[in-house]
Amino acid sequence: MQIILETIWLLLPAGVANTAPVFAARYSWLPALSTPIHAPLLGTHKTVRGLIVGTVFGSVTGMIQFGVQAFPAIKDISLLPLTTLVLAVLFGGLLGFGALLADTAKSFFKRRLRIDPGKSLPIVDQVDSTIGALVVAWFFVPLTLAHIVTAIILFGPISFLVSYVGVKLKIKSSL
Repeated sequence: MQIILETIWLLLPAGVANTAPVFAARYSWLPALSTPIHAPLLGTHKTVRGLIVGTVFGSVTGMIQFGVQAFPAIKDISLLPLTTLVLAVLFGGLLGFGALLADTAKSFFKRRLRIDPGKSLPIVDQVDSTIGALVVAWFFVPLTLAHIVTAIILFGPISFLVSYVGVKLKIKSSL
């Protein structure tokens, strides 16, 4: 159970960052930034707004983690000693950016496979962001194989479940 809690706490900024662009698109936050990063290469769903909003939400999540890290239960599951607020905000933002960058790279390959924007590439759609966040985390935290496997096994189904709920609530258009 310790490994599961450590992994969730570590990757929480990435999970929040990966969800934030969906809300930004659904509720038209920062409409001036809703332009695609590069439509021919990545499709129309990868926008400047999504990248910025997701990274900011990752940073905010890091800030919240910093604020609650003094609680003993949190201290026990924190793999990264967030010694300053700046470090927490930076780490959260980098994790979020790493998750979104991996999602963007996946979109590039989906376009090469002629999969339309918003259409699913099973399994890859569920683990891409987790892998991106793990790559970033690797530079800061000595991850074990157990953390890596747990992240992929745990966040894959969570990603699918969040997407499913998003579609049912009409926040997202497709899985």
